[in-house]
Amino acid sequence: MLNKKIVVLIICLIISYGVGFIGGLFVNIGQWYEVNKPSFTPPNYVFSIAWYILFFMIALSLYFTWIKAKKIERKKIILVFGFNFLFNILWTYLFFKMQRPLLAFADLI
Repeated sequence: MLNKKIVVLIICLIISYGVGFIGGLFVNIGQWYEVNKPSFTPPNYVFSIAWYILFFMIALSLYFTWIKAKKIERKKIILVFGFNFLFNILWTYLFFKMQRPLLAFADLI
């Protein structure tokens, strides 16, 4: 049987990368993005690598926060990470799907 902490880590990884997957459904690097991006923007493959690393770190953050928290604090953790995940997906939708960088910027704030 898997250790309880390993199960929690696996769940955190699934949740985090699941959010990345859902957000990725809205990414369409088409003509609009290519025309409007600054000249100093890194190549597209750099973003894939960076997001994999970021979502891994988010999963670890969720994991460590969850295992260190008391039961009474876990609702707050779900709320904070849930809003973070929601706004993460919303940013991708606003920026790539709707092509509204100003709204995406407001989402960041």
